[in-house]
Amino acid sequence: MMSSCLSTQLPHSVGAAYSLEMDKKDACLVTYIGDGGTSKGDFHAALNFAAVTEAPVVFNCSKNAWAITTHISEQF
Repeated sequence: MMSSCLSTQLPHSVGAAYSLEMDKKDACLVTYIGDGGTSKGDFHAALNFAAVTEAPVVFNCSKNAWAITTHISEQF
């Protein structure tokens, strides 16, 4: 059995991207997530945080139908 947190890096990524905006840097942050992490609260919180702050962040979602060892059909 394997256990790991999914999507926990996303709010941190948005915060880092927002700091780029606050420092008036001409840059953006790219963060990666698997499709299994999209059902977690941190994913939705990060999207909301990014929208509200207009943070320069790109979410790259890899669709492979697996959340670590759980198929997406069993996740919802």
